[in-house]
Amino acid sequence: MWQPKRMSKGKPDAADEGVNRLGGLARRLANRALGDPRVQEATLSLKTRAESLRSGVRDRADERLEALIESRSAGGHLSGEVEDALHQRRVQREERQAKQAAREAVLAVATTTEERRVLLRVLEGTAWAGGERDLPRYTALLDALAAGGSAEQEMAVHRAIWSLAEREVLSVSPHGLISAVNRQSNKVLTLPSKVQDTQDAE
Repeated sequence: MWQPKRMSKGKPDAADEGVNRLGGLARRLANRALGDPRVQEATLSLKTRAESLRSGVRDRADERLEALIESRSAGGHLSGEVEDALHQRRVQREERQAKQAAREAVLAVATTTEERRVLLRVLEGTAWAGGERDLPRYTALLDALAAGGSAEQEMAVHRAIWSLAEREVLSVSPHGLISAVNRQSNKVLTLPSKVQDTQDAE
């Protein structure tokens, strides 16, 4: 009489081994793709674009609200409190728009993927362009953008930084801090003296 073949508990069958091999291959390919500079640049670009779209939606909502308030008070006078609130909203909106315009002006200078990756990272620490992080140091920027340890990739980032510096898009301090040059005012972003002293001492 035929009996089903018993599987050995200690050895996985060929199908399981095949699945494991495919799973490992998929993970390696995914990690390699995530380390690709073009993928990293595309990810940062998508994040920047999403933030810009959200800002645009918020600005249009503010404008509609302000127009609605003013239309309902047509023929009358707004209270001082309401006028102050409307003025403050306009000031904040104009500041956001100015920062976005400054950011776009800096990014427009990039001529290569590496330059754009460098600029996106530096702009994350550039307050006048909407950045909210600290300014990056040269070595930290190299580590972040050439995380795989490839000498070729590290050299590409190095060339991008110094190409941008030579064109006065970036400024590299003697202590290795990298800042973006405000192309609208032609002034380099400066840190408050206390912050500068703290970072220089590191």
